[in-house]
Amino acid sequence: MSLDDIVKATRPEKGGKGGTEKGGKGGGAGGKATKEGGRAKKAPYEKPKKEAPNKEPKEALPSKSVYVGNLPFTMEVAALETHMATVGTCTVDMKSRGSGKPAGFAIVTFEDVETATTAVSTLADTELEGRKLLVRFDANAKSEAPKKEPKEALPSKSVYVGNLPFTMEVAALETHMATVGTCTVDMKARKSGKPAGFAIVTFEDVETATTAVSTLADTELEGRKLLVRFDISSS
Repeated sequence: MSLDDIVKATRPEKGGKGGTEKGGKGGGAGGKATKEGGRAKKAPYEKPKKEAPNKEPKEALPSKSVYVGNLPFTMEVAALETHMATVGTCTVDMKSRGSGKPAGFAIVTFEDVETATTAVSTLADTELEGRKLLVRFDANAKSEAPKKEPKEALPSKSVYVGNLPFTMEVAALETHMATVGTCTVDMKARKSGKPAGFAIVTFEDVETATTAVSTLADTELEGRKLLVRFDISSS
């Protein structure tokens, strides 16, 4: 073998060298891609949304207004008024949507809470033009439930005396009230210091105070009829 043949045999081919280098580079590039792939950002963690509990529907309190639902869209005011008026005089406000089309319900107003209550109890589920009516108090109406009776003043040693003239003197009132027994007078004043027009009169016992209430009510003093009753604040 000549010297030239030996040199050629030991010299690497250009394509092989390039291929090897490129392959190496390709491997490096592949490694780089793999590394970058490892750095891919994760989606941010989102806490699962809690479902809000369903709110209880607003309770409708007794009032003169009644909600009537499940009405056919062809319902006429006169027909519904005739049906609801079987329990008492009423007026019908047939509701419609923003488009002007019927909403399928109406607000019926009676003369008093008692009649409205009768309507709710007797006309619910009654049929009108093939529909069972939903009848209940109007949840948007202001409650007109009967007011509680004022607290009754129980017998005590203290008596409220009202309708006093602002010029009333303690001595004059005490003389008048003492006709039934010994007493003390606490003349009341407003925050401004001006007379309030009433006084609390305290007797020695409940029996004397009871006599004062029964005998001195509506008696006149300085041109005024006195309002005399047991003191409600001491009951």
